[in-house]
Amino acid sequence: MGLDAVVYKNRAKLPLDPEQAGLRLDEKTGEWYSTNDELPDEIKAEGLEALHKHLGNVSQVAALAAEAGRFISPNSVLLCDVLYSGSHSGDVVPADKIDALEHEVATLREASTLSPELTILLDDLGELIKVAKENYNPVAFV
Repeated sequence: MGLDAVVYKNRAKLPLDPEQAGLRLDEKTGEWYSTNDELPDEIKAEGLEALHKHLGNVSQVAALAAEAGRFISPNSVLLCDVLYSGSHSGDVVPADKIDALEHEVATLREASTLSPELTILLDDLGELIKVAKENYNPVAFV
């Protein structure tokens, strides 16, 4: 068990129009999916995910939350929407919270005593944020 985050590709970044291919959009996550689990070969070859990151197992996520909590507000996006559990799926950091998460990541990077594990998490979140903005999609947890 653990926590994985993904950003799905924007429709414009897919090799063919997903609606014409019979796919449906999950409005919450930005994921294009097939009701019969069949994807066109072109999409299957390139994939639907723009980026997928494993953020840690249950105990790692708890330790990261405790460490980050020393530097940022307990009401932060990072603590309330990302690190609140080591195994939450189906949740998202919506587009309207991405900038706040980016600010929190920048704030944490300024702390002088970060563990290597938290530094890796911040790097991963930085990539997820960048790709989320490029694809106009939320960060989803799977």
